[in-house]
Amino acid sequence: LRETDQPVHLGLIESTDAAKTWEGLSLQGEADFHALEPAGDRLYGYDSNNGVLKITRDKQRWADLARVGVTDLAVNPDDPDDLLVTDSRAAVLRLGETQELRAVPASPRLAFVDWPSRDLLVGVAPEGTVHRSSDAGGSW
Repeated sequence: LRETDQPVHLGLIESTDAAKTWEGLSLQGEADFHALEPAGDRLYGYDSNNGVLKITRDKQRWADLARVGVTDLAVNPDDPDDLLVTDSRAAVLRLGETQELRAVPASPRLAFVDWPSRDLLVGVAPEGTVHRSSDAGGSW
């Protein structure tokens, strides 16, 4: 995409040449993704333009999962259905097989999360404190 060709809401775009050029894949002019998280054959995304958490398997067709203000996303590396969401209030929510967002009990308030391995889930609180869980968020 050239600068003059870009819509206000970029949707999902992709570069295959180290960001020299960009190609629109889907939802151009409709979605503004502020968080994206790949998980196996899935891609989770938070469309801040519409306030909706979405999912795609082909980067073309998207399904809405929940209406929520998302700050960050993290996926269990062993289970692409196990998604953690931090919301605009720094609450930690889990989207599991039921496709419903539920609060993670006993979780600290977190703004950012990352799940690099089965036994390491890390989060950063709004004031900067780093938290760690080795049991998928069961304890911190």
